[in-house]
Amino acid sequence: TLSSGGARARGVAFRTAAGSIAGCGDEPLDVALRLELNRWNGTVEPRVVLRALCAVEPGEPELVGEQCNFWDELEARLAGEAEPAPLPAGGARELRDRRGEGFAGVASQLASSGEPVLIVCADVARRREALGRVLGRQVAPLVSWAALGAEPFLAEPFANVVALDPPLATAGEDLLGALPGAGFAHLAWGEGEVAFALALAQAELDLRPPLTAVYRALRDASGVSGEALHELLAGDGRYPRSPALCARLLRVLQELGLATYSERSCALVSGVRADLEAAPTFRRCQQHLGVARAYLATAMPARRRVAA
Repeated sequence: TLSSGGARARGVAFRTAAGSIAGCGDEPLDVALRLELNRWNGTVEPRVVLRALCAVEPGEPELVGEQCNFWDELEARLAGEAEPAPLPAGGARELRDRRGEGFAGVASQLASSGEPVLIVCADVARRREALGRVLGRQVAPLVSWAALGAEPFLAEPFANVVALDPPLATAGEDLLGALPGAGFAHLAWGEGEVAFALALAQAELDLRPPLTAVYRALRDASGVSGEALHELLAGDGRYPRSPALCARLLRVLQELGLATYSERSCALVSGVRADLEAAPTFRRCQQHLGVARAYLATAMPARRRVAA
């Protein structure tokens, strides 16, 4: 049985010992096959004939629209939370709903057409390596929803824009249809990608846990600056906190009078107690998280939801 994302097909492999393909589903594989009609005892059904299996050579997707400097993005965010750019006028993208079909199959099919493809995801750092393993050398350039929302014209050179992860609000779907450039925009996420987007929204917008961690680290450090501050804000997890999240944390600490920040240096203010709910940034993030949860609860069409 061959499977790719949500698609499955039973087939045969002539002149092949069963043991030679046992366990082949552990890693992604490139498959060469032939389609045929199988006639047996008066019935006719479609069947695939396996010709060859090859290990996928990992690729490394190009990143589109990403800031390379932590401090530049942090300072820009502190100056004011980036607002999405207005929807481009006259967008002519045809929106295609392919949710639940299996992203790998959709992306590979589009890549094999020879037309340029751009993949939209929730977080490029978390998605880049896995996409390189699954799609191999066919992997397309990668852009985050945040970068695409800030600069919609990043999509203009690409005939196909494929949403791997859902956005956090209906405005994201509106953006796909309004992107500049001729071609198509594909909704291609499944249940797993919805869960991923929800977990990421929780990590980026539920500020209480990271605020607690950063406050304690600042308290223990008694003032910190430069690269040491970068490391403190980024945390020690597998993936560092984003510059956007770090900026929100610093802004909340300043709004509550708990800390001072200037020229890449931060220190706590002693003797101050505050309620997180009093910080406008904290309340705004809670509102955004509520919107994201409500949207993602309906991000899969009812007819395509798979029962657990």
